[in-house]
Amino acid sequence: MSLLRQLDLLVSSTPQQGPEQMALDDLLLQWLTKPLLRLYHWKQPCVTFGYFQKWQYVANIFPEQLIVRRSTGGGCVAHGHDITFSLMIPRAEALSTVAPLLFYHTLHQAVAAALKDISIATHLAKPEETAESICCFTAPALHDLLWNGKKILGGAQRRHRGNLLYQGSLSLVSSQINATIFLHDLALHLAQEVSVIEEKPHWVQEAAALALKQYRSESWTKKR
Repeated sequence: MSLLRQLDLLVSSTPQQGPEQMALDDLLLQWLTKPLLRLYHWKQPCVTFGYFQKWQYVANIFPEQLIVRRSTGGGCVAHGHDITFSLMIPRAEALSTVAPLLFYHTLHQAVAAALKDISIATHLAKPEETAESICCFTAPALHDLLWNGKKILGGAQRRHRGNLLYQGSLSLVSSQINATIFLHDLALHLAQEVSVIEEKPHWVQEAAALALKQYRSESWTKKR
């Protein structure tokens, strides 16, 4: 049984840097009227880190990288070779109201099903398989996805006026998986009806403006 009746799928995103990617998710979350699954295309590698993390810790680990504070929680993640995606659920959908752990469990089961379709057998992390670390992929959290004993999927979430944003990173590269095909399959595991949508030019422009105001600002990056 599908989790959603309808879902928009955005895979034709303009390659952007970290601050603009975070800003676009924020804007799409504000404008949201129906569930949306979006695939990121990175213009250059960067590191994103959780809203509650200390920026100096992250900067010490990645001294040569652009680091960007997310509006979601979680640990720091190096992007550029991963498959990065976001899922947004409007407040009118029942899925937006479930407890965070249950949401992770539900969504990550759908991701596991999509990976199984291409013969990648994963399982959700059990309590005894969890760990703590500043870096996301060295610290499996409950219900993260493990493959051959290694964490390959983690995510973080937040809510804005009842709308839910999930940002996920899958540490598989193009030699192992086609990101676009995978996102299409994941969308079909999530919803009964999937509509592929195109990015609108003004989205990119407004994301650039918000990124300059917030995600590229020192006050945001170093707020903790």
